[in-house]
Amino acid sequence: MRTYIGKGAGAHIEMKLLGARRYVLVCSPYISPDYASKIVSLASNNVAIRLITSNSQDPYQQQSLKILKEAITPPRGLFTFRKRKNWKRIPLELMIINEKLVHAKIYVIDGEYAVVGSANMTKNGFWDNIEYIMIFEGDEAQKIEDDFQTLWRVYIQHYRDYIQLFEYEEPITPERSVFGKIVGKIFARD
Repeated sequence: MRTYIGKGAGAHIEMKLLGARRYVLVCSPYISPDYASKIVSLASNNVAIRLITSNSQDPYQQQSLKILKEAITPPRGLFTFRKRKNWKRIPLELMIINEKLVHAKIYVIDGEYAVVGSANMTKNGFWDNIEYIMIFEGDEAQKIEDDFQTLWRVYIQHYRDYIQLFEYEEPITPERSVFGKIVGKIFARD
């Protein structure tokens, strides 16, 4: 483990996150719209994403939630037949928590690299604010991944009335592909 304190904590998060090959786990109470779009783009490139964030009424957070929800919700309405016909669910699971119940900031990339600290997934959190983060690699990163999955289960088991959950619904079978195995591991029903 190593630590970093100062501005520019995103230098230890953003490049790794956007370069993920298999999966990303994120817990950040606040996500700016540009990062929400980057998460959608990553999932559109078959990187499985599991994301925990807040329902804050902050306008930027609400815009981010709209971007994320639209990406995982089939188009509806009278004039959306063509969009709906070509629509494909991306591998993104979204948990939206009552704002007062989420404060952790956790980033896990491909099970090999993890960051825990004070930086929200915003421009200010990644680049402008003075933040403190801890960086984990290898087996230590796996422990952070396990902790993230525990947090996901705790919210579902104990705070169900305070969350909105958008789960990946496409059945995953091991014979589908390496990607299917990874998504199956990340999105396993507990």
